[in-house]
Amino acid sequence: MDAHATLTWTPAHSQPRKCTFTSVCDIGRAPSNRIILASPKVSRHHVRLHLSEAGLVLHNHSRSKGVLIGSDRVAPGQAAHLKQGDRLHIGDQVLSVVSLQIVVGTLICSKTSCGKSVPADQRDCPWCGTSMAFAQTQPGTRL
Repeated sequence: MDAHATLTWTPAHSQPRKCTFTSVCDIGRAPSNRIILASPKVSRHHVRLHLSEAGLVLHNHSRSKGVLIGSDRVAPGQAAHLKQGDRLHIGDQVLSVVSLQIVVGTLICSKTSCGKSVPADQRDCPWCGTSMAFAQTQPGTRL
């Protein structure tokens, strides 16, 4: 899988910022986060964004503070899927998902009479049951 997501935001009294990541992005006040939001309205480890073939998922790790995606609230301990164009409200900061690209590879079933295209994460062909261990790879498709 080839995937990346890009977020933009503008901290108070600062220049616009951008962060591009390929798997996980932690957001919060603590210096160990990939995106540090210096605001008392933001938890030390507020949000984790996880990028996979299933898409971009936000996990709210705050114990007491919510997150807004547009006008939808994600309560502490909850998760939500994100899409390109979504705006995240974390404390008093707004971050935008400006780019989201996921490319998933596929395989060609090795059984001559089948030859169907199968998602790369499948162990067996869903049409004929043949093991995908010896299948041919095929260029990825964008989700």
